[in-house]
Amino acid sequence: MHRIIIGDGLTNEILSPQNQYQTSRGNVGQREIALLLGKGKTFGDGPLPTFLRSAAAAGDSVDLLFLRPIL
Repeated sequence: MHRIIIGDGLTNEILSPQNQYQTSRGNVGQREIALLLGKGKTFGDGPLPTFLRSAAAAGDSVDLLFLRPIL
């Protein structure tokens, strides 16, 4: 079975914990970022990046599509 995973809004303006992005209207906030991506030394090991890494490692049966606005 072929799977397609679509990621929408996976940009710094939406999910970055860095101060420069915190004022973006679309930023989901520190709490949600920590829940999705991890926090501190575990940043990048949260459920969202873990899921995307697993999907990418699945090989030919998965396509990852990341949508972002053109500014």
